[in-house]
Amino acid sequence: MIKIENDFPSSNLKEWLQQLEKDLTADQLKKLESWDTFQDLKKNAILNSENTTREASKIGQFPFTMGYGKKNMDLYNSQTIIVDEEKKSNSIALDYLMKGCSSLQFELKEIHEFKPEVLFNNIDFRFISCYVTLRNTQQYNIIKTYFEKNIPENFFFNYDYFEFQNNELWDLLIEDLRIKQFKSLIISANCIHDSGANATQEIAFSLTVGNYYLNSLMSKGLTIDQALGCIHFSFGFNSDYLVEVSKIRAFRKVWSLMISKYQPIHACSFVTHISAYTALSNKSISEPYTNLLRQTVEVLAAIQAGVDVINVIPYENLLEKMDRNFSSKMAINIPLILLEEGKINSEVDVLGGSYSIENITGQLCKNSWELFQKIEELGGIQNEESKNHLKLLITEKKLLKKSKMESKELIFVGVNQYQTTNNLEIKMRNFPDYMDLPFFNIEM
Repeated sequence: MIKIENDFPSSNLKEWLQQLEKDLTADQLKKLESWDTFQDLKKNAILNSENTTREASKIGQFPFTMGYGKKNMDLYNSQTIIVDEEKKSNSIALDYLMKGCSSLQFELKEIHEFKPEVLFNNIDFRFISCYVTLRNTQQYNIIKTYFEKNIPENFFFNYDYFEFQNNELWDLLIEDLRIKQFKSLIISANCIHDSGANATQEIAFSLTVGNYYLNSLMSKGLTIDQALGCIHFSFGFNSDYLVEVSKIRAFRKVWSLMISKYQPIHACSFVTHISAYTALSNKSISEPYTNLLRQTVEVLAAIQAGVDVINVIPYENLLEKMDRNFSSKMAINIPLILLEEGKINSEVDVLGGSYSIENITGQLCKNSWELFQKIEELGGIQNEESKNHLKLLITEKKLLKKSKMESKELIFVGVNQYQTTNNLEIKMRNFPDYMDLPFFNIEM
């Protein structure tokens, strides 16, 4: 082993700061440390082992900040199909699979009757993952009957109680989950992401909704290990790269710390299933091709954060009239290139140990845990006072982002800086509110 410590001696923090004060002007030195008012994070370029707390655990060890010890070779590349007519939707699904998708998500909307044998024709669920968004009991019963109550291992339901508030479906699902556990209850942090929430709010929301689901299931007789087998998470990803990577690392840690209080027996109960959705809130209609670059950054962050599924939402989903051929193809190809050519999923937590990543992760853990405790003190996410408190905080952050964009303190290329002339009149489609929070977009 080559010993070069004497040739390249390291400086302590005090010596480093003294040297920076000699080399830089006061204005330059000030820029090395800033406060991100949207994320509520101190961003510091002057970091070393003296002022950064590094994660003590290793990969695969509690509290799993660095991941669960598996290589992400089975990471799924997903796309969403809005089901309006079964045969047409099946054709789109098969086309996505042929183009490189390894996962499908079906949005059933409000339909009460459909033919699963047509919708799922020629789709072998042994080799892909599948997610079906449920809105009513009829949809659930039709799928149960189709599979003869034997739901495939990688076939998940996306039922979000806080979006659809269907008590009949909620009761039916819990009754079935008492007999056999499967991923069916989703915590949709990506929805509040696209309503203007910051990373701290996304994590705290996931903790409090997850805690509500766990307690609801355990009150019906499930053990903590069984309850944990019924839920999964979705997060939104924007182009704030370091924060997005750190967000998932922080979530894994605080979630593990929270559920450890329930004392699960099995180590695998700590393993969470996380889907990443690229945000629509930061996509541009006037400069559409800049969105491809944003999506690339977002997918890179999601892979390096260690998620299980990536769903790149075609940016043309913003439009009232959608022709998604190009944007859908790019949405599939971006993860494929990074995975197949870049091979960036071959190692786990490659950014772990970076002073910047560890610093942001630590701050997000602290901030999100404090917000989670505040929500729980107010009665939990099912309580109106708690909901209103969180909604107020998210709205404040959304308005702050708008203000920072207007002052050009926050830059979005082609939107509030470096614009090109574009006189096209393109209408943005209407998006439904989520928990009374309206959809947000940087061009609204």
